[in-house]
Amino acid sequence: MSYAHIDGSSYKPVISVIIRAYNAEKTIRDAIDSVLRQSYNGFIEIIVCYDKGSNDHTYNIVMEYASRSFSNRKIIIIEHEHTTPFLALLEGLKKAKGDLVTILDADNIFPKNYIERAVNYIVKTKHDKAFYYTNLIVTNKFLQAKSTINQEKASFRKLLVKNLIDMSTMFISSNCLKDLVEAIRSLSKIRYFEFLYEDYLLSLLAFKMCNPVHIPNIYVIYREHGENITGITYKDPIKQLFSLERSIKTLMAFYYLAGKSLTISQKAALLVSLIYRILLMINTIIRVFLVIKMIKDTSTITEYEGRGREEAKKT
Repeated sequence: MSYAHIDGSSYKPVISVIIRAYNAEKTIRDAIDSVLRQSYNGFIEIIVCYDKGSNDHTYNIVMEYASRSFSNRKIIIIEHEHTTPFLALLEGLKKAKGDLVTILDADNIFPKNYIERAVNYIVKTKHDKAFYYTNLIVTNKFLQAKSTINQEKASFRKLLVKNLIDMSTMFISSNCLKDLVEAIRSLSKIRYFEFLYEDYLLSLLAFKMCNPVHIPNIYVIYREHGENITGITYKDPIKQLFSLERSIKTLMAFYYLAGKSLTISQKAALLVSLIYRILLMINTIIRVFLVIKMIKDTSTITEYEGRGREEAKKT
């Protein structure tokens, strides 16, 4: 995509930032402020997808921002019924009008010069129909850095094995986004696919339909706080089951949308990835049942011991 006026003069691409807001009162201010305070002097529209199922003060916070005026910034509020993160994102993607569209999770933060540096790289490299992605700095809830994740090793083959690109690191050109939205729109009518890994699905589709480009040395702040819907790793077997189910649905959704365009070897790799996850899921289910059985057995033993002590007191 070429960012230029009809007369050939250059201009600043319009940026759309989508933020989904569900029970996000603890972090939504930080997220929105991090966009408003960007050093980028081009126009930025901030699309907040507010979930009416929220039961905290998120609505009051986002409406407070919507009532204010900002230079070169516009806040748009989309109110929708309680739904899944995937369907909420789709609402925002359909509304976005920018030359470049990025997504910021409500608990993450853009560093002050993040958009400016990304746009400078994008304008300089001039890739057509591009799907850009950056990198992550993982922090704790107090924003103290724990690690960095460089995503430059992503490839379609590796994506079939594992989700490698976080939602908040994406910059999607408008012509790439048009094809992605057209592809995933049909999934909104299939209930089975309502709850999947939306960043994983977008990445898989973009690596097939668009031109994937990694932007080096630019990082989004990813905040881990124990309440993340998704996370870097899952140690809890119940959360792991939940994660495996979503990843299986994501791969099946991808095949539903793009299966005809895959080569035989790519289909084989996808099948292996699905089988691996299903086996992991079975193994995790067995672990969960063993833990439950152990807890029940322990409770039974404790109950018998308690009865024994009571009998001993009586005699």
